[in-house]
Amino acid sequence: MGMLEKENPEMSLKTQAELLGISYSSLFYEPVPPSARELAIKRRIDEIYTARPFYGSRKIAFLLRPELGVSRPTVQAYMCEMGIFAMVPGPNTSKPAPQHQIYPYLLRTVTAERPNHIWGIGYHLHPLATRLAVSDCGSGLVFPICGQLGAQSNPRDRVRVGSGGQCFVSGQARNLE
Repeated sequence: MGMLEKENPEMSLKTQAELLGISYSSLFYEPVPPSARELAIKRRIDEIYTARPFYGSRKIAFLLRPELGVSRPTVQAYMCEMGIFAMVPGPNTSKPAPQHQIYPYLLRTVTAERPNHIWGIGYHLHPLATRLAVSDCGSGLVFPICGQLGAQSNPRDRVRVGSGGQCFVSGQARNLE
């Protein structure tokens, strides 16, 4: 202990320990080094956890039981000592963020009366080909609806299709292919 003076003739070790608020017997404690089995178990736990950080103590104990004969409480104690735990979603992950905008569900009062009555699409501007495309959510097909926008166009330009079948890019009209 750094604050104790073992060779001090004026004050005994017992008095110094009482003044520091520690027990006298703890002055003579020497920690026992971990056994080779404990190190092997911790090494395997670390290997499994590094490969799959979402495994908890149950799964790791299940994997180590045939190999090293380890119980779950032992795995829990070692994981706690090593400061590792399964990376899983925490509680309340279904609660929306308070600042998130809530969009209305527009199909609440609509009934699908015939095939192809309700459609869902998504659109994106492919940055390499600089094309506007519409994708069908059901089949995953992508349909280009605007031709090549030109080498000078920026992939981040605003693109929209006008009512007359023209593709507008940053205020410039282009006919569809």
